[in-house]
Amino acid sequence: AGDIVVIPNGVDGQRFSPELRTHRTRVRHGFGIPDAVPVFLFCGNGPRRKGLGYAIEALSKLPPELGARLIVVGDADRDYAADARKRNLGDRVFLLGPRDSVGEFYGAADAFVLPTLYDPFPNVCLEAMASGLPVITTAVTGVAEVITDGKDSFVVYAGEDRYPHVMVLLELLADLLQAGQHPLAEGVQHLGPVQGNGGD
Repeated sequence: AGDIVVIPNGVDGQRFSPELRTHRTRVRHGFGIPDAVPVFLFCGNGPRRKGLGYAIEALSKLPPELGARLIVVGDADRDYAADARKRNLGDRVFLLGPRDSVGEFYGAADAFVLPTLYDPFPNVCLEAMASGLPVITTAVTGVAEVITDGKDSFVVYAGEDRYPHVMVLLELLADLLQAGQHPLAEGVQHLGPVQGNGGD
């Protein structure tokens, strides 16, 4: 029998690239977010399975002086808004609902976070990396296979106690960003054009 070759999903490098950062100032100002404040982005439907609660909890544990924000694109309901308010994050977590286009939000963010409980191969992580964002995700997603952990992005290997690990990575990235060190992801340059159906 011949060798089996796995061809992962690809990403459209014309739609998703670091050039999306031209939207940064406009989008941030629309939410009242200063340019220097670290912004994390979460995109996806099915927020429970994709770990939005872990991202909100982790954000709440960061030092308040960082002022980090979380922009959420997807079908997160009012329970997540209530959770953010309970954690005194009502003005730092933005639940935008589903959007037809997310490119401008990749451009406005500094890093992408998807602490998912399970996801075969989320294209949003590839889109984020192609847009120049480091990604924080988990080992139970197929995209972890194309990430160089600790170089262009970060993989969390913990189980149900993953939020402390996500928090450590958020704080690490926030500190780097405040120090003016923006790690641009390079991990998807070899994946080529988009293939097949896209994920959430």
